Amino acid sequence: MKTLNVKMLSLLFVSLGMLFACSDDDNGGLYQEPRSLNAMDETAIPVTLDLALRLDEAVESLSCGEGNLFYAHSGESEAPTLGDYSLDLSYCGAPREETLSNIEVTITDANNNKLFLQQKVDTAASDGLPTRGSNNDNALSNNNEVLILEITGGTGVYNNYTGEISSRLPANFSAGVPSVNMTFTGYLMQQ
Repeated sequence: MKTLNVKMLSLLFVSLGMLFACSDDDNGGLYQEPRSLNAMDETAIPVTLDLALRLDEAVESLSCGEGNLFYAHSGESEAPTLGDYSLDLSYCGAPREETLSNIEVTITDANNNKLFLQQKVDTAASDGLPTRGSNNDNALSNNNEVLILEITGGTGVYNNYTGEISSRLPANFSAGVPSVNMTFTGYLMQQ
């Protein structure tokens, strides 16, 4: 009888030990939750997007001005922060010219949540950052410049996000290039 009680008592202690060991109240730092884009803190979430963009469209548009075309590029890739995503880049420019304006980007994740970005106003600087074109105060006028985009809105999980991403325009980049590889880096932050 004593043997049975000792065995039952041992089984009880082992069961309780397993129960408390599996509790998520105090994980002792061994397991960390993955970063969630729904976190309610104001911590900047770093983002790097590396993808190839292809030219989808080049059409005349009154909003681009005389002699300019509206260009649309797109591409798909995967990033640790966003998962699978697509990126649509549009802008106005004269064919094979280096001056681009009205630059906009839409990033769509696999769940159809979207981030909307536009070229940041007043991105001119004398240290290699974008310069202003003579015809348009917010036009990139030279290749190999830094394009800075700021988040202007979002849908779904990105509804209340701010932030910016930037990319150095590749050397010899011009309006209407058939394909281009670009890397965008920056941050997202929930308001």
